[in-house]
Amino acid sequence: MVKFNFDNKPPEILVSEYSLGSKWLTNADHAKAFFLTSTFTADDCSSRADTTVTFTSLVKACAASTAVITATDKCGNTVADRIMFPYDDVAPAVTVSVAKDKIEEKEGIKGARLVDVGLAITATDVCTPNPNVTVRVYSDEFYLKDTDSWKARTVQLSRVEVVPGIVS
Repeated sequence: MVKFNFDNKPPEILVSEYSLGSKWLTNADHAKAFFLTSTFTADDCSSRADTTVTFTSLVKACAASTAVITATDKCGNTVADRIMFPYDDVAPAVTVSVAKDKIEEKEGIKGARLVDVGLAITATDVCTPNPNVTVRVYSDEFYLKDTDSWKARTVQLSRVEVVPGIVS
């Protein structure tokens, strides 16, 4: 007796939204691995173990990035599914600067006087219009003359200006 398989129904592709959540994928290899391990299939012809799942393509578009996942069951039925997810593989560009033209020596009543030289911080990102960036200043003094002496004249970063387009 010959057994015939008349299955012409392709598998169904399911990606766990719980697995993806609100995380942003930041690397194409990690995105591929994520989808290959988080993709489930349902099929009337074969089990997940008998279904081949492949990561076909990735289109980068920030929060609207898409991946195409293809599944083929053991009967040869194939289906492709486009899945939207957040993807950003470009780190924010951050610039930090002081007004070097304000660095000068000034005499105070009891020796050197601290001079405010300001601190400007800007951040841009391809996917986030206003990226959340934290800048920490670990030292607030720059020695103008004798770097080994505490008697040197100093300048100080005493405030961060909040200006439109500048992240504080």
